[in-house]
Amino acid sequence: QPNNSFRVSSSSLTVKIKKSADAQPFSDIHNVMAHRRATAPNLYITSPTLPPWLIDYFAWHETQRRRSPHTESNYLILSCHTKCGGIARRLGGIPFYLHLANITGRVLLIDWSVPMPLTEFLVPPQGGMDWTMPDGLKYGDDNDEDAAALSCDGSNIGEYYDCFLKVHSKNDSRVLTITPSFSLKTTSTYFENCCVPKYDESDTELDGEIFRILFEPSPPLFTRLNSTTSSLKLIPNMYVSAHFRSMYPPIMRIYSKVPMFIVLENAVRCGSLLMLNAPVYLA
Repeated sequence: QPNNSFRVSSSSLTVKIKKSADAQPFSDIHNVMAHRRATAPNLYITSPTLPPWLIDYFAWHETQRRRSPHTESNYLILSCHTKCGGIARRLGGIPFYLHLANITGRVLLIDWSVPMPLTEFLVPPQGGMDWTMPDGLKYGDDNDEDAAALSCDGSNIGEYYDCFLKVHSKNDSRVLTITPSFSLKTTSTYFENCCVPKYDESDTELDGEIFRILFEPSPPLFTRLNSTTSSLKLIPNMYVSAHFRSMYPPIMRIYSKVPMFIVLENAVRCGSLLMLNAPVYLA
């Protein structure tokens, strides 16, 4: 049974990332990813938990990335060039977007310019799925690419799914762009409901494994994280962090009548269940 006793170490784990001498843009991303595709063993082929269709898609995606972007592949680009919400809204739907790309035979890519390219913070790991934009592939009003923007939304994942397939069936553009949807930011049921094939009858959580196949910290961010970890004397995999967004308006509406110390204590208790007898750091 979980031990309800807990220890709290108060420290903010927030790190402000800014352009500076020790955090230069990761400008050689195309060369780095080309080298990784050619040399790194993949992270998914031996996975005991990924559904077979997703393993097949990752392998197919890898072969497509070896081709010229101007002659062979069709693309589904998750783009953000205006205000698109936070990280949960932008990346929370990744498992679902992988499914859409799979059933339509498209290479899934991610392209942000707001507030800055995603590769400033996250990059594909060695052996992971390379979602970066191929060098030379362009889309939008200022180029001649065969591209189209798809606009879909809905109150639930089923409505978005139906809209996507309907619009896609009438559009054969080689480059198709979509923007993050608020209705898709929660991923816990993507492999269980509606339109994504069931993978088994267990409660295996795949979001974390998918995230690790797609993302790792960029070199500047990795350096900053290591520095912060050392300065706080943290031991990797031997602590838990709990984050409470106390000034986030939806949270304030929900907990407006609850004393803050009760809410924070609950957050720490929840965190303590992830790793018994480990210190919990509250931000």
